[in-house]
Amino acid sequence: MAALLAMLDPPKVIARFIDKVTQLTGLQPNIDVALAALAAHHRLQANAAFGLFATARSVGLLAHSLA
Repeated sequence: MAALLAMLDPPKVIARFIDKVTQLTGLQPNIDVALAALAAHHRLQANAAFGLFATARSVGLLAHSLA
């Protein structure tokens, strides 16, 4: 997740959100925030982050079922 965020320059509103949450909680953003930043950076459709997450989760579950 940190690698994904490092590869792009998130929009200012998402960068401020990440900074504020990290400051208040001490926690780093999760994959949901990284995918939202990716979708916003590339100006993808509103539901693209969910689609990316669901696709990745499906592939992971399929891989576990084959093992």
